[in-house]
Amino acid sequence: GAARDNGDRTSLRYLRGHFRVTSQTPSNARGISPKSADFTKALKDALDAEQAGQSYGAVGKLLRERLPILRKDPFETMLRGDRIARHHAQSIDDLVKTLFNLAPIPKNTKRGEVTVCAVGGYGRRMLAPYSDVDLLFLYGTSDAEEIRGQVDSLLYPLWDSGIKIGHAVHTPKSAVEFCKEDMVARTAFLDARFLCGSKKKFKDFEKHFDGLRRRTIREFVVAKLEEQEARQTRAGETRYLVEPDVKEGNGGLRDLQMLRWLFKYGFGAEIGASSAIDKVMDASERRALIKAEQFLWSVRTQLHDLRGYADEKLAFDIQPQIAA
Repeated sequence: GAARDNGDRTSLRYLRGHFRVTSQTPSNARGISPKSADFTKALKDALDAEQAGQSYGAVGKLLRERLPILRKDPFETMLRGDRIARHHAQSIDDLVKTLFNLAPIPKNTKRGEVTVCAVGGYGRRMLAPYSDVDLLFLYGTSDAEEIRGQVDSLLYPLWDSGIKIGHAVHTPKSAVEFCKEDMVARTAFLDARFLCGSKKKFKDFEKHFDGLRRRTIREFVVAKLEEQEARQTRAGETRYLVEPDVKEGNGGLRDLQMLRWLFKYGFGAEIGASSAIDKVMDASERRALIKAEQFLWSVRTQLHDLRGYADEKLAFDIQPQIAA
């Protein structure tokens, strides 16, 4: 019978044209997960060694050793790419939170003075194994220089680990002011999600951003549709490419995400979280959207895994392995 992804301890590994069921221990039990006691202790020891001047770069070295396992781990227990992407996002969540709680902070500052948010695809809890991790740091009345050490204490280990990090540092109000003029930032901040620090600052940011959203719905829709048209022109305005880009190509994940962005910006809620979706899509269209996303995420995550780096192009040389 067909093998099924049940998301539990049973993994399915493709081998010579057949599925083989293998028994697996969850990553958390093996000390791989950033939430595990073993990982937390190893991270604390590395941070202490750096603080004591005993081992410069110890945290980055530890993360470089663990990250390949973290990236590979969900492929042992899951088949669907959307589940793999959510699992990887959760692993990065756990890593960021653990680092935030353990990393030393400069004198005369408090840990709650900085709020860490996930934005972009990471904010949506969808992260391919080698995708960029985008973070928004929010601070309050402190001067930006005063919280710089705390921001750096989180960023430097992540940079040293080899993760590609995108970040911005703002007050809640300045973040919204910035994205008034920057549509890329506005789109990324639309999917902002609280990770750690002061929840009050995040709520303040949400309030200001929602005010901007309500005033600029038409502006956003026009800008995103123009962006989509330009992207499709660059891609050749055809869905029938023999080496398609599964993320940016016509009919790819970016086009599907466009539907979600436009709905969320217009109605202030995710598709499926608001009855307003009935005005836009019927049940069969929503099922088709979800099915297409699941398929494309499966292709994308496998592509990242097989390449060992962020690659979105389904080139000839990799197509047989993906098809298998």
